[in-house]
Amino acid sequence: MGLMLHFDKSDRLDFIEATVASELSFSGIQLSGRPFGEVLDELRLNSIEFSLDGSGCVLTGYGIELYTPAPDELDIDVEGVALRGPVESLESSGASETMVDPPANEDTLF
Repeated sequence: MGLMLHFDKSDRLDFIEATVASELSFSGIQLSGRPFGEVLDELRLNSIEFSLDGSGCVLTGYGIELYTPAPDELDIDVEGVALRGPVESLESSGASETMVDPPANEDTLF
């Protein structure tokens, strides 16, 4: 299915990596297997906020990260999508565990 599941020390699902084979989409936008620039254009057209980083971009407030091997070259395909849960790790933050409310226009990824 093109999914790799990662678990924390307590055996809780912590992180999902999705390859092109998963055909993952969000709000009707195919996220991988297409040029990074095209994906960014569609995100903008659908008013989905994102921030660029050294490996692609992060969809603001959704826990979705797009990976491309050359984020400065917009014609290179997105090769993977990472999905992270909204629960902040106790170990990494030192804070108490809190659940972030999902955005009002929450979308199903699968």
